[in-house]
Amino acid sequence: MRTRTPRPRRAGRAPDEDDTTFRPTPLITVEDASFGYGGAVAPALADVRLRVSPGEAIALIGPNGAGKSTLFKGLLGLLPPLTGTVSGSPRMGYLPQSDHIDPDFPIRVRQVVTMGRYAQRGWLRPLRRADRQAVDRALERTALTGLAGRVFGDLSGGQRQRALLARAIASDPQLLLLDEPFNGLDQPSREALMATVAALIDSGVAVILSTHDVSLAQATCTRALLIDRRVVAAGPVDQVVGGPEFAEVFQRHDPHASAGER
Repeated sequence: MRTRTPRPRRAGRAPDEDDTTFRPTPLITVEDASFGYGGAVAPALADVRLRVSPGEAIALIGPNGAGKSTLFKGLLGLLPPLTGTVSGSPRMGYLPQSDHIDPDFPIRVRQVVTMGRYAQRGWLRPLRRADRQAVDRALERTALTGLAGRVFGDLSGGQRQRALLARAIASDPQLLLLDEPFNGLDQPSREALMATVAALIDSGVAVILSTHDVSLAQATCTRALLIDRRVVAAGPVDQVVGGPEFAEVFQRHDPHASAGER
């Protein structure tokens, strides 16, 4: 029987981005935006409308090539919108789908996590006491304090992913972007990472995570965007996953797979 991390309900319902129900001031707002790459005839992702408030947990669901990583680049400011607007400048942490730290390079866990502070400090400025304390908190939140002196390459896959998450949260983010964070992890590692993410959400950090795993999205998030080069559906995660558009999108990309296998 699968263990489910309790879902945060801080965000409440938000089936419609035009809903006038009271919400906290959004951290970031995307209005009718499209994003693309140089030389492409059509945008890689279109029709994006999104508001993200503190403590919200939003799943980006879609097949490979749907535009999930493109949206992350747009939110990070690495890909300016072709149309529409992106407003807001929260502190952001980012856990990419793959990282380029050489496992044979003798860098220690604390040094990896400390990299998360340089986005604020710059590489040439010495770290302050507050920076070191932020690194300590990130290690504690990810249960890596006892492994801080270990060489990164000597860690298990799950421990490495927790170290990279610690690097992302060392910057004290208001918004955390997680790109397929649970890929390749065994069940205990997945559950440990899910518990850390849930605790961050409970503390008021907004999280957007991309995933192919429907059960993970349902266990972790309150809202979802179904993406297939445009936003096909948006709303409460159970509503999006249970809607007709969900099955249509995935069967169009893989006619032999049922929605329940996603």
